[in-house]
Amino acid sequence: MFVTSTFGESGWIVKGFVYMTAFYLLELVAGLIIKALVGVSPWNYKNHRFHFKEVICLEYAPVWFIYGVVGEMYFEFLISI
Repeated sequence: MFVTSTFGESGWIVKGFVYMTAFYLLELVAGLIIKALVGVSPWNYKNHRFHFKEVICLEYAPVWFIYGVVGEMYFEFLISI
């Protein structure tokens, strides 16, 4: 909802990058907190090429981008009914 209200006039590419960044930050913070508390993260990207501290992975950037854009479309559809 924040992205829709703040970047309402922006194109889907800008919104996609905002969603992707937000998802990465959420995944990073949650992964580091869980790893600090338990000693291991529930998701482990150790074997992926472009990982950061084993809790986020650059290979998932297109997934988060598409998920954000499609999720916003779905949200707008639900609001309209």
